[in-house]
Amino acid sequence: MMRIHVRLICLGIATALCFCACDRNVPSTALQDAAKAGDMDAVTQLLTNGHDVNSVNARGATALHYAAKNNSRDMAELLIGKGANLDAQMKGAATPIHIAVLNNSPSVLSLLIEKQCNVDAVDEEGKTALHFSAGQGLGKLVTTLLDGGANIDLANVRGETAIHFATYHGHAEVVKQLLDKGADTTLKTTSGLTAADMAIEKRLEDVAAVLGVTIPEEPPEEVEEPEAEEAVPPPAEKTVESD
Repeated sequence: MMRIHVRLICLGIATALCFCACDRNVPSTALQDAAKAGDMDAVTQLLTNGHDVNSVNARGATALHYAAKNNSRDMAELLIGKGANLDAQMKGAATPIHIAVLNNSPSVLSLLIEKQCNVDAVDEEGKTALHFSAGQGLGKLVTTLLDGGANIDLANVRGETAIHFATYHGHAEVVKQLLDKGADTTLKTTSGLTAADMAIEKRLEDVAAVLGVTIPEEPPEEVEEPEAEEAVPPPAEKTVESD
């Protein structure tokens, strides 16, 4: 029986360097600090004074990455209007659209697509925003991305598509959503697995039902009977001879 390696599919938040509490310790420029804080006045003043809108911190993140993280559409509009790079890559190659999806930021996601960012931008592992949204079960973001032209069958470096991600993480509704939009269920990962194979192996009944496959019953475990101990003959009775 095939076994899915535990690291076959992960959301890749660490790889994409999703912002977290430890980001407070990352050296930043004044513009990034103002964007992090959501301070529109400070950002406006800094840009007016000639601050580079695409300056980066130690992680390669721009102010637009932070606007995406905070789901601040107004901040993102301000930065884009001043020439922010829609597809700037931070370490790990995550662009603002990746960060918007990883942080469930629908307003900024819609704006980035409206402004014609690369909706199929890939990180260093070949994952797109659609991979992340499917893996997190974020159906509304999946719809936004597909309506914005995302390639539904684009595979990462391990051959995993969005439907593999949704399947592996047990999001049956998103699996159905992708199927309804024409996702190819015959595509295999570099390990030779289709989405149906994953559903069967992980015994995900809801997902398997959506994919139209049946999970076979597991055979009962064979219990080995202990080997019978060899019978030990009782000691022979001693015969007492009479004088």
